[in-house]
Amino acid sequence: MIGVRLCAKGFLFVLLGTVLVCLGILTKPMVAIAETAKATNSVDDVEADGIVITVGNVSFDDWDVLSLDEKGATNTTRTDKVKDQLEGAGMGVTSEFMNGEGGIVVARLAQGQSLDNALKVARQISGVTSAQPNYVYELVDDMSEGDLPEESLTLQSKLESALVVNDPYAKLSNPTARLNQYWAYRSNLPEAWADAGNSSHRSTVAVLDSTIYAAHEDLSANILSSYAYDALNDRPMNLGSSGPTSNNGHGSHIAGIIAATSNNGRGIAGASYNCCVLPIMVLSDAGRGNTASIVRGIAYTCRMARSHPEWRIHIINMSLKFTFASAGYDTLLHRSVRSALNDYGIICVCAGGNRKTPAGPRTVDGGAYPSDFDECVSVTALGTDDSDWEYTELNAEKDISAPGVSITSVGIGSQDSYTKFSGSSQATAVTSGSFALLFAAVPTATPDQVREAIYGTARTVRSGAKGRRPTNGSHGALDARAALRYLKVHHFTDIDYRNDWVYTEGWLSYVTQNGLMNGYAGTNLFAPNDLLTRGQLATILYRRANPHSTATTNDANYARNETPFWDNASRQYYTAAINWSYKQGIFIGDDGSKTVRPDAGLTREEAALVLYRYAIKHGASPSGANASSYASVPDAASVDSWASAGVGWCFAHRLMTGDAVTHILDPRGVTTRAQMAKLVTVLVRDTLS
Repeated sequence: MIGVRLCAKGFLFVLLGTVLVCLGILTKPMVAIAETAKATNSVDDVEADGIVITVGNVSFDDWDVLSLDEKGATNTTRTDKVKDQLEGAGMGVTSEFMNGEGGIVVARLAQGQSLDNALKVARQISGVTSAQPNYVYELVDDMSEGDLPEESLTLQSKLESALVVNDPYAKLSNPTARLNQYWAYRSNLPEAWADAGNSSHRSTVAVLDSTIYAAHEDLSANILSSYAYDALNDRPMNLGSSGPTSNNGHGSHIAGIIAATSNNGRGIAGASYNCCVLPIMVLSDAGRGNTASIVRGIAYTCRMARSHPEWRIHIINMSLKFTFASAGYDTLLHRSVRSALNDYGIICVCAGGNRKTPAGPRTVDGGAYPSDFDECVSVTALGTDDSDWEYTELNAEKDISAPGVSITSVGIGSQDSYTKFSGSSQATAVTSGSFALLFAAVPTATPDQVREAIYGTARTVRSGAKGRRPTNGSHGALDARAALRYLKVHHFTDIDYRNDWVYTEGWLSYVTQNGLMNGYAGTNLFAPNDLLTRGQLATILYRRANPHSTATTNDANYARNETPFWDNASRQYYTAAINWSYKQGIFIGDDGSKTVRPDAGLTREEAALVLYRYAIKHGASPSGANASSYASVPDAASVDSWASAGVGWCFAHRLMTGDAVTHILDPRGVTTRAQMAKLVTVLVRDTLS
């Protein structure tokens, strides 16, 4: 998108911890927040819609939007006194929001009054804690190729083998095709969708933009239309049921890139693979908004995150920009962005800006805000050849690059129209959708962990005619699959990633990246030293044999017990797996008791026997399945006769090698989750493969 103004750098604040800096993943240092702007003599050259005043103690960790609550319940005494004095000075209040111990008031200037003077007057009023310009933000302009009707696909590029969706344009990886989804392939999104397992864990992206054509065939299923909010006018927003509600198609295009309905046989597949979108209008049809509308939009997002935790709102997408000259700095917006992240776990992903004309890479002479706030993810656009787009603005504050040229998404010409736009806005939407996918696939991940995964796995950007310099910033090009695989391994809080053998020897990486072991649901715990249960082992093998199956109410094997085991309870995580295991002859239950004891642990020889049965069922050679294989082991006599075939086979095929010091097998010892990670890796990767 083509930017409107130039900008100067404000102050720095970094959220990711020191450990990330040490790992070389982040380059922005952690410093204390300074709530002061650059020294200025005048702000009269700044474009603003009046001024924004904070009254009392505004707490950003308890957001509220007054128009959507009962205003009568709010203590407005303090703000009323401020309003009286503003009106006495010839200014008028146009809106107010927030509650609790304070509020935020937006006021227009008096006739003929300068912005500088209005701020001085406001700051002298008792109860006013801060006053600043209500800065005007503008859409990061895009380059449009216009609405394009649907077309026959018979003459276009071939279906990609890795694709897991049936959306027609998502099948096309060639950027020269009139309608295509090359950008998904360049970001390795189809592979990420497959690795995520079409996760049932939904996440939500708040799109702070112009309004959205919610009735479009590729959007309607994923838009939270009933909760749409007009932050410009502080009121609920009716998105309509038939046609677009504005002539600005930008918000719709962005929403489509993020969350177009995947696998519906229409149009494209959103980068997120079916996240939800919370529509919030902060920009007019002309692409203009202000500090107040954006802060109000962020406040509403946080309120929805608090009242609807099931939506799992972790991302705000913004494609707007203000360039701060030496006369200003939007402290209020920065505080709101920081509060959303620190207090609600919501990270802002923002367009890094575009020049109006092609130019060499930008140096550190300025930035684009809010993208260059350190709490935000600042995104730049790559061309179809994976090099920096010729209009891209670059500086040291940019964070990640993604495809942003000739991006196909939904149009507003009709319910089945599609269009192409180019710019950092499109690259931002690709990135936001990828963030949403990662949050959905790993529900316990934190914003820091997801950001670390995105940054740490970024690919090197191709050198174009104007190659990248150190001052350009950006960790590189987005690789969604690599980020997801990294996150699956590195979100556990009970793993010492420097010393735990289950990680350093590669066992944890293999089982998590391949969806065989995922840690405990709803936690950040892998529990490497916990006993592995029978239900867990059955589930691991079931996942390997049935990679696209999930234990849901749609799975007939999940709904009921289909075994003679009375303790294989229905609708448990292990139900389908034990049903399958029994039919395969892998789990045959305890002799005479008609039980399988899904919550009980396994001894090492029991685990060996189960793995042996599974391997033989899946084509492995039975060689070594006897006691002679482990006869030289000091505790060979401790192996029970019923387990000798399993232990012998596992020993012969290097699944069980004995203790490194004592060389004993410890057949009647317990099997831990860390040990099973190794056993399964060797079985699947080194034996069955």
